[in-house]
Amino acid sequence: MNRHSFASRFTEILLLALFSVPALSPLFTSTPTRSADGLLHLYRLVELDALWRNGIFFSRWLPDLASGYGMPLFNYYAPLVYYITTPFHSVGISFPLALNVSLATAMFVGAVGMFYFTRALVQQNFQTRFLEENGFGNFASLIAALAYLYSPYFLFNALHRGNLAEQWALAFAPFALWRFFVLTQKPNAVNWALAVFSFAAVMLSHNVTSFLFAPLLFFFALACVVSTAVRRFTETSLRSALHAPRSTLLSPFSALLLSLSLSAFFWLPALLEREFVQIARVIVTPDFDYRFNFVSPLELVAFLPRADIGRMNPAFPSTLGIVQIVLAFVGIILLITKFRVRRALPFFALAIAAFGFTVLMFSFSQPIWNNVSLLSFVQLPMRLRGLVALCLAPLIGILIFVLPTRWQSIGAAVAIVALGLSALPILYPRYARDVPLNPTRNDMFAYEQRTGALGTTSFGEYLPIWVQNPPDTSPFAEAYARGEIPDRFVIPEGVSVCGVQVYATAETLCASSQGSWRAIYRAFYFPGWRAFVNGQPVEIAPTPRTGLISFEVAEGKEVRVMFVGTESERVAEWVSVGSVILVLGIFVFGIFKNSTFHPRSWITNPATREGMPPRKDVSQSAGGDVSPRQSGDVSPKRLYTLFLLALALIAFKAFYVDRVNNPFLAHFDGERVEGISHPRDIRFGDEINLLGFDVRGTQVKRGETVRVTLYWRALPAMKNNSSTFVHLTAPDGFVLAQKDSLHPANLPTTQWELDAYVVDEHAFEIPAAVASGEYELRAGVYDPRTNTRLKTAEGADYVLLGKVRVGE
Repeated sequence: MNRHSFASRFTEILLLALFSVPALSPLFTSTPTRSADGLLHLYRLVELDALWRNGIFFSRWLPDLASGYGMPLFNYYAPLVYYITTPFHSVGISFPLALNVSLATAMFVGAVGMFYFTRALVQQNFQTRFLEENGFGNFASLIAALAYLYSPYFLFNALHRGNLAEQWALAFAPFALWRFFVLTQKPNAVNWALAVFSFAAVMLSHNVTSFLFAPLLFFFALACVVSTAVRRFTETSLRSALHAPRSTLLSPFSALLLSLSLSAFFWLPALLEREFVQIARVIVTPDFDYRFNFVSPLELVAFLPRADIGRMNPAFPSTLGIVQIVLAFVGIILLITKFRVRRALPFFALAIAAFGFTVLMFSFSQPIWNNVSLLSFVQLPMRLRGLVALCLAPLIGILIFVLPTRWQSIGAAVAIVALGLSALPILYPRYARDVPLNPTRNDMFAYEQRTGALGTTSFGEYLPIWVQNPPDTSPFAEAYARGEIPDRFVIPEGVSVCGVQVYATAETLCASSQGSWRAIYRAFYFPGWRAFVNGQPVEIAPTPRTGLISFEVAEGKEVRVMFVGTESERVAEWVSVGSVILVLGIFVFGIFKNSTFHPRSWITNPATREGMPPRKDVSQSAGGDVSPRQSGDVSPKRLYTLFLLALALIAFKAFYVDRVNNPFLAHFDGERVEGISHPRDIRFGDEINLLGFDVRGTQVKRGETVRVTLYWRALPAMKNNSSTFVHLTAPDGFVLAQKDSLHPANLPTTQWELDAYVVDEHAFEIPAAVASGEYELRAGVYDPRTNTRLKTAEGADYVLLGKVRVGE
């Protein structure tokens, strides 16, 4: 790479980094966001770091999860992102900061991948216009990168959902598309190996995303192969087209197969041994059952609501982003009206894929979900928004070509500003300030018990099937507090212990007894554990209900238990090792020999295409001199404008949006919530404060629904969890209809923060037996343990919200 090319690439990355600052800024802190999944990933980092400190680089069995009884997490959950993130802590960064750094890095890596993917598409498919427009291919790439970075789901997943694994999978996905596209254009050994590694990275990052992304990548690669073959047929001689090497056409698909083979050490055992864990737990609850989580068309095109930093349970619509939708629609129309199908086929493939993923989010696609069994593990159809954003971003980028040359700079600026401003409401997450700076495994146990996230999973879905009574507490807390690996053997009376050697996933015991005895090892039974007595293997079995490892010791002196894995796991590992050696060998061979798979393989650069004369480069003058600025580079004047625009967006967020109430963000003063129809200040005991309420449906008919929204704030004296109710009552106080919230806003009240409020939704249907007339709507608070209501300062055990008139 010459000096000019290096400077150009550096400028591109620097410019993209500046435009990324507003999106990444919520993660510029050592405090993790209060997200749905963030702490699950945080404590997995804690566990992996503990394994490394004990000399274990990789283990499918994580021994300290599930209150110290262990869980085969990395047998079923893709491990790569934890190996990317844990080194941040290894160099002295705290775990929460390492999590934030990893999330921010994934966001930026995804934007960079989209930048180069879009630029490759534009340069290759619209080469002539790209050169003539003097750099606007880079504008297209920048807009596409920002459209992806500022897409609502990409931001929501990082800042509010905190799904580290999915974020990295979405970051690697544009790289995989890019490398497979380049491979179809220039099928040499280096590009082939890079394509293999990029898709394998997606496979090893997140189970669900890789399952959904695989058919997209196959479809896109097929479209690229067809587009290249058709273009070759039309732009070269028939004889040359007929001699196109078969290996060249098949190379993207062999790369797909080698990616699967390289990652087989993970996904193959996960499929073959899925009956060993309680994975069905993730789909039995309505919250994660796809049948109850389809997205409405109106929600997909909704605007993001104004952010409120005081609200603990913000609601975000499952939107694709109205700006992204409009710009992508223009891009698709541009493709249809301005370019030939054969040249724009890769773009059309992305548009078709985006449409297909969008359809799968609607309820009428349920028969597809019902008949493709693995789709049920996607759980939430709204997850498909990430892949829709991936497909739409390049379509958004190419709309720059539809404008006249003199308007293209302005059009790019408007698109960038629109994308940035439309995403501002999602850039204000709340933070989990109660997380220790450097959490320990005992902190992990406390988190598991407090949230029910046993083994850092949402529902204990990776618990072995033999565990029917999961533990409530850990018997190993004292050992962990001392920094020791706990002794997991339970020794019965009459057995003398002469020594013990304890390791993270193994233990050796020296014991003697007068007769045989049954040993219990306090780790969950799972295929892959082995027990040996005097060096000879013995049969192990799970204890009833608790599922612990147990086995008979017949007068043995040396007893050893260790996790060695299953036969299928070892076979899968050797398949992956062989694949890594093969791909690395081809990669190194390609670097040193600059080889291709076939001597007749061709490069689709228009200037070097087999059988074609080089095109005249517009960067050359009539005399043949090369312009100081290479074709495709943005002019210095436009670069300065873009840098100023990036700085303006950073300043706008930092000095205006972050500091005052504005159309993008509401600041909570601790007392008043903006927009409440009926503001109030009513205290129930010394524990909870009603800030106001909204009522929809004061004039209703039988069978219709009354919807009430209550706004609560915790008081400093709150010590017990409280529940709330809304009742429709007759004049004598008889309850005709009601809706209670055991945990208002789906969060125990003892976990409410004092500087925030929650939105508590209640909805109930008017029963058919209710006579016409006027009834009272009442709300209140009670202790669910004793069913005792909390009282207001006036001594009432409810507050009157108004009257509801029921008509015929």
